[in-house]
Amino acid sequence: MNLSNKIDLELDKLRQLVDKIEQLLELINRNKNIIYQEGLVSGLALYLENFYMGIERILSLISKEIDGSIPSGQSWHIQLLNRMLVDIPSVRCAVISPTTYQLLNEFRGFRHVVRNLYAYDLN
Repeated sequence: MNLSNKIDLELDKLRQLVDKIEQLLELINRNKNIIYQEGLVSGLALYLENFYMGIERILSLISKEIDGSIPSGQSWHIQLLNRMLVDIPSVRCAVISPTTYQLLNEFRGFRHVVRNLYAYDLN
């Protein structure tokens, strides 16, 4: 399977995830039961974490297949975002804009929070 097909598969999964996120947001807004809301917010946090992970998979595919490697080490996640921000002459243009970089970096930080807090502490 070529890179384009792999990215298309990931994008399809991300679209499905966005639909689920929108449905959960509607349920959260409609229901005022605090326990129910906490459960829905926990599910929403997981979906948002999955959304970032899907984007990261796409960026990793690009990094591996076009750049020749995926960053490694403890800070590989931020290194990957930094790499995708850079234009590599004769190889590829920048994959993300500075604005997209900032948004994805916020998602990256959120993913860290989700993994390190109790679900009921999420706001």
